[in-house]
Amino acid sequence: MTLWNRRITVFFWACTVAMAAIVILNIALGVFYDSDHFGDTLFLLGAGWRAHEGLTPALDFGHFYGGTMANGLALTMRAAGHGVFVFDIFTLGLAAALVALAAALFAGRLTSAGLAALAAALTALMLTRHPLEMSAAVTGVISTHSFLYNRFGLAAAMLAVLFVALAPASAHARREFWGALSLGALAVLVLLSKPTFFVLPIGLALGLAVQGRWRGLAGAGIGTLGAMALLDPFGARWLASVAYAQAQVGGQES
Repeated sequence: MTLWNRRITVFFWACTVAMAAIVILNIALGVFYDSDHFGDTLFLLGAGWRAHEGLTPALDFGHFYGGTMANGLALTMRAAGHGVFVFDIFTLGLAAALVALAAALFAGRLTSAGLAALAAALTALMLTRHPLEMSAAVTGVISTHSFLYNRFGLAAAMLAVLFVALAPASAHARREFWGALSLGALAVLVLLSKPTFFVLPIGLALGLAVQGRWRGLAGAGIGTLGAMALLDPFGARWLASVAYAQAQVGGQES
């Protein structure tokens, strides 16, 4: 590793640690600040509470999304209590899980600096309070916990695109299968985060198919079908979230 590469690697890992430390410090000091879309933040926390109480998102109560965020918040509530800071704890967990998956997928395919940069990008997407969807945020400072589902989808798409673009050496054929399987399962979590994200599992499958990466395609298919069987048999939650969204079209920015 060259000195320049080492410095870049250290810089990006330091950024990752600093971002996590800021969120942890906010939790410790009791700082939970949204300047916009706080209603949407409460909407997600409310869905998490309902899931915590045993209700199924989109089936037992109307919900725009299939339940990945609500169920994740519900699990966090069981582990860390019922305060608003479960949102921050949940995003820390998501960031750690995505970084671990990236390391498993791309160790040996990316340089150490590239992997560190990817980890920083994934962490920033999960922990940022900057709403990428709002044009006003370009010229003004806006803080909101909302839109986490969009950033989760973007993070998963980054991993899928890199996986398709960086074809493995033949010696890593086994990693190809298990990596694709993991991404297939992740694609289902994304699908149940927002119904319009159904393009991710389709795009992953097409990207592998056009390259003739049949082992990877098989892994992605097994991961997707297996996760659907476990999380949403027959697609009932996804279909219900689509129906609810269609009934509410034009109501709010999402």
